[in-house]
Amino acid sequence: MRLELLHYFVQIVESRSFNKAAARLFLTQPALTNAMNALEGELGTRLLVRSHKGVVPTAHGAVVYEDCRRILGELRECMEAWKTLTAPDGEGGSVVPLVGIPTACNYVADEIVPLMRAERQSISLALHEASPAALYDALRSGCARIGLTAFVRDEEERQIQRYRSIHFR
Repeated sequence: MRLELLHYFVQIVESRSFNKAAARLFLTQPALTNAMNALEGELGTRLLVRSHKGVVPTAHGAVVYEDCRRILGELRECMEAWKTLTAPDGEGGSVVPLVGIPTACNYVADEIVPLMRAERQSISLALHEASPAALYDALRSGCARIGLTAFVRDEEERQIQRYRSIHFR
């Protein structure tokens, strides 16, 4: 499956029109129709109900639409994180992407970041704030290498167990 098909599908649902989506995507309407027919064929289900009043997603299409938005959003976040992996000004150091919940970023990062920099002068750190679920997903997917979080005492062991399942390459 090609990722652009997911983007096309999202644009069609949000535009409620093949013609409007095609114009936004700088495609011809027949090319966009062919792309959606290919996506529906690959998934084995109709995603869109087409009528003279416009286009609406089917029940399956509504689920696929939400998943596509999530996938494309995560891809954008990863792309931004990957951009931080390039060493600034051609220096030999590397950039380490960190992700943290806002509380940790506000209170813990002020102490941890200087310690990390003192330990490894050749690295740069790129800190991104995220919800606890997004933090976990970023670590699991490899978009971030280090996560900063804070736990309420009663939840501590349960949350730590969740992060122990992550294996880094």
